[in-house]
Amino acid sequence: MRLQDIPHLMRLKNEEGWNQTEEDWQFLIQGDQNINLVLEYESKVIGSITGLNYFNQLVWIGMMLIDKNFRGNGLSKLLLNTIINRSKHCKSIKLDATPAGLPVYKTLGFWAEAKLLRCVNTKVKQQKFSAQQNLRAATREDLLEIVQLDEAIVGVNRKSLLRYLFENSPELAKVVIEDGKLVGFSLGRKGKYFTQIGPLGASADDIAKALINSCLDQSAGQAIVVDVIADSEDIKKHLQQHGFEVQRVLERMYLHQNPISGNNKKYYLIAGPEFG
Repeated sequence: MRLQDIPHLMRLKNEEGWNQTEEDWQFLIQGDQNINLVLEYESKVIGSITGLNYFNQLVWIGMMLIDKNFRGNGLSKLLLNTIINRSKHCKSIKLDATPAGLPVYKTLGFWAEAKLLRCVNTKVKQQKFSAQQNLRAATREDLLEIVQLDEAIVGVNRKSLLRYLFENSPELAKVVIEDGKLVGFSLGRKGKYFTQIGPLGASADDIAKALINSCLDQSAGQAIVVDVIADSEDIKKHLQQHGFEVQRVLERMYLHQNPISGNNKKYYLIAGPEFG
């Protein structure tokens, strides 16, 4: 995959109505360790897959797209098998599966780990939440602690992703500090159709809700999407109360073994299926 492929990749992505931007593709392509592939037919890009490599610990598979005119020919399996073979040096391979992709992943040895709910609010209402003590806008100086807390929750260092999200939408970057220690954070990014809130990690439900409220407080009139861990019952109810509806279910999956399982009780909103 090359930067000059982006217009073709955007075409494939737009046909599916996905939310990614040219900047998202650039981030994925420019990662030195990432494994990103395209399929070509007669010099035309007809398929894609990305593998976001987190320090050879975890490869996160995403953006698997096949031109609708070429489906049913085993091309999805070709892309998946190729990226799996090129990722054998890594401890773990994971992805977040859409319902359409689930049967393909199962045949290749992927197992379910957790369910996610994609929830959308097409127009956030103007709401004034009470100020949360110890919650403030994140600064560049907070990034080190954000990376450390994220790693403690997810199980791998994702500093390149977190830095990208901070630079993309610094207004969505929030932190909660208690007794001089970072106990919660949220990041987000602008998409083609929705602004996405996530990742969001916190030590408790009330901190997670305060971070969500802070992001919604400044998002009146905007369309917002979140991918929430399905077991987070309190957070699901909170989102529903503020106008979010479930759009679809995603299945978090791992290949063969799951040495990096993370802590889903502290990981409330993910960064998106392409990032994990």
